[in-house]
Amino acid sequence: MVIMAYHLLHGHTGMVFCRPGDAAWTKVANPNSQYVAFADFAYSESEGKMLALDNKGLTVVFDAETLDVLYQVDLPPATSNFRYKHSGGDAPDESSCLRLVAVPSKVLLVKICIKSSRPEGFQIFELSSGSLKGDGRPVWRKVAGDDIGGDHELFLDGYHATFGNDRDGGGTRIYYFHDEYKSGAAYCYNMQDNELECVYMPSEDNGGIYTTRPSWFVPS
Repeated sequence: MVIMAYHLLHGHTGMVFCRPGDAAWTKVANPNSQYVAFADFAYSESEGKMLALDNKGLTVVFDAETLDVLYQVDLPPATSNFRYKHSGGDAPDESSCLRLVAVPSKVLLVKICIKSSRPEGFQIFELSSGSLKGDGRPVWRKVAGDDIGGDHELFLDGYHATFGNDRDGGGTRIYYFHDEYKSGAAYCYNMQDNELECVYMPSEDNGGIYTTRPSWFVPS
């Protein structure tokens, strides 16, 4: 396990991470402008890479051993008006949120489509070596249907992104906690059936207010 974080204490200068056995946090410098901050992270053990998504939509890929920048990946085509953790955005009624998820053998970028303050659908992109521009640079390639490989279940909220193996053969599902001010709800999206279902809503007994930060615990 590798713990990766961005903290305001470091300003716009980068992220920090800690591995098992480390006695201190290691800092990774942000190669971009000082006015661009990292917003999300992923660690791919199989590829030996760390990935950081900045608040402009650019993904920086680092070598996990040397911390050298290997390459930078542009925002997927036709992806605009995105935001992070549901704070900000040019059009509050319709926007999208981006999250990085590293599953075995590949790295995914999940676009959560938001409309009227509720999730409306999901799009998944896979980091691909096939460049659309012919310059050899990796790009995000949109994944069609249920084809992310391994029948994984993805677990996302405004603070975490992880995965578990499909336990009942029902195909890839995305469990997502939509975090709004003093309220929230959990949704399940079945990629195979293209169906989105609300699976948890706070009780009206407490005014719909939940008292803890959302978090997923993935069964083994």
